[in-house]
Amino acid sequence: MNPAPPTIPSLPSLFWRDLPFKRAANTMGFMLMVGVGFLLVTPPNPPPPGVDLSFEIAMSKWVPVGAFTVAAVAALILLRRYLWVKKVLTEGTTIKGKVEDMEVYEREANHSDTTPAFQRPTIRSYYAVIRYTWKGEDKKVSLKLPNSPSVYGTFKGHEVDLIVLDSAPNKPLIRNVYLGRF
Repeated sequence: MNPAPPTIPSLPSLFWRDLPFKRAANTMGFMLMVGVGFLLVTPPNPPPPGVDLSFEIAMSKWVPVGAFTVAAVAALILLRRYLWVKKVLTEGTTIKGKVEDMEVYEREANHSDTTPAFQRPTIRSYYAVIRYTWKGEDKKVSLKLPNSPSVYGTFKGHEVDLIVLDSAPNKPLIRNVYLGRF
């Protein structure tokens, strides 16, 4: 009896779990807002000849075209990433990998109105360096986690489940990131 294929995360879930998907979605949304915004704020009739134009009016012809072009490219990247993640999750092979190291990068966030005086919030980015064996070949990959390592159980020295596609053995996905229950 074959086990049921894994379910694909919903689009909102994939937005929060897959960083390239999130970047493409954010870029597409922002560019659509820029394009529509420029279309809404431009005057309906062009100024008469000989009238000095402001920069915004002069650019009102080209900014929406550029913004919609970038949004279309981002939409294609978004679709391609979704199809690739879906293919890996449905056709990939689950293997074990070992977290060799957990790299943490910190940077200070901008001060906001809700931040207490003399305190700077920090933003942390977590990268799991994972070693795994694929068809007798030892491989090593560094994968950025969308949240803290404790959310996915990716601690240094622990084993994690990876999903690897035969055609892309150097690009595994961490099973708990995409199919975990949290």
